[in-house]
Amino acid sequence: MTDSWGEIMLKAPWSGSGRGVFRMSPADRSENSGSRQGRVLRILREQGAIEAEPFYHRVADLAMEFRMLSDGHAVYEGLSLFTTTPTGGYAGNLVASEATLLSLLPPETHTVLEAVRTSLLRRLPPLLDGHYQGLLGVDMMLVRHTDLSLRLHPCVEINLRRTMGAVAVSLRRLLPSPAACALFTLRPTSATVSGAINLTPGANKVSAMLTPASDTAPSSFFKF
Repeated sequence: MTDSWGEIMLKAPWSGSGRGVFRMSPADRSENSGSRQGRVLRILREQGAIEAEPFYHRVADLAMEFRMLSDGHAVYEGLSLFTTTPTGGYAGNLVASEATLLSLLPPETHTVLEAVRTSLLRRLPPLLDGHYQGLLGVDMMLVRHTDLSLRLHPCVEINLRRTMGAVAVSLRRLLPSPAACALFTLRPTSATVSGAINLTPGANKVSAMLTPASDTAPSSFFKF
């Protein structure tokens, strides 16, 4: 695969929130005892498979959140804009109205996002065929193509669970006004953030925090 794609991204099937994802280049393959090769072999031994796809020059992470109903229909819940660590781990979500989130994305992406949303509402019901009810998230990426244009990767993965994006969508109701924004993050319980609301005061190790964002914070959350 590295011969065809160059750099690739590998992911363990049983993993989540960015864990189990790592990058591999043609140079890694030539190492006799490279840690990445050992990691691949361990995943294959323990899980029986590994996912691979080309490495994309990611500009922004986003997702669309849906709910599957008991009658098999899909309902759109909202857009999720989030950030990740350099290794792909979850870092935080911007909590804001749908209109505000869309305004942060390049205008040329709005039409394709609407087309993807419409397509998913149509395709998810037959795909799941009544075997799943509840929340799900479809992770996506805005990527920079080789011709420097922005393109949408419409389905990095589908998470059949309540994702952090779904939590961020549900937190919109706590905003004081439609124009307000906040940052939703996970932090060690020992960390203190000025002005933040601790959403999980009884947590032992990691706390969910909601921090009101300044007027300039939303525009600096994503840079294109």
